[in-house]
Amino acid sequence: RARKHWRAMGFYRLLGRMLFGAALPEERYRVFERFYRLPERLIERFYAGRSTLADRARVLAGKPPVPVSRAVAALTRPAPPLRVPEHKDYP
Repeated sequence: RARKHWRAMGFYRLLGRMLFGAALPEERYRVFERFYRLPERLIERFYAGRSTLADRARVLAGKPPVPVSRAVAALTRPAPPLRVPEHKDYP
């Protein structure tokens, strides 16, 4: 069951990776501004993890809020940390 769920959620992990790997922290709000302009039913299905193929295409279609080259590059390199600790001993 866990493996099936992991495979089913791959699209959402991909989007998260592109968001945090391609958008600079101070620019991430633009991704959300664009997303929340989409149809309400699409957003509902997205948060339920039940996006249709058309929903997925719609999320990715249009003028991207980050450069496509940075989004593609984010998929090919290790994911950055979501937050860098402010501790002085952090490597």
